[in-house]
Amino acid sequence: MGIPFARWGARPFIVHPIPYPERSQDNMKECGGKKMVCQSPVRHPIHTALEWRQMLTADITLTMASIARNTGLSRARVTQIMNLLDLPEPIISFVTSLQRPAQIRIITERKLRTLLELTSKPAQLRAFALLQAELTQTS
Repeated sequence: MGIPFARWGARPFIVHPIPYPERSQDNMKECGGKKMVCQSPVRHPIHTALEWRQMLTADITLTMASIARNTGLSRARVTQIMNLLDLPEPIISFVTSLQRPAQIRIITERKLRTLLELTSKPAQLRAFALLQAELTQTS
């Protein structure tokens, strides 16, 4: 029994494969042909925000909207990431100093955004001290 395409006026169609970015092919070759996908190094969004701030200061014609277009993100998402730079400097320097992926995954962007909701810098630092305590317990 076949599929009754003609009943609905439909015809079989061919689905074209999804094109992968060129870099993904190179990443798979670097894995040595294994049956696994290589993961990119874990980066915290604060690193991205610092890069974007450096780009914005270097080029006065660049805007956050153009960064959003170039990266394929929405303007709101770029603003969310850039707002992480409003945290106190000790928090930013601590997060950028993290090296191990497990540590980076504990101090998530969502947890840092909850710190931004606190109005005073001392309150943000106290709440971050609790996150650091969580980090030392898991290490």
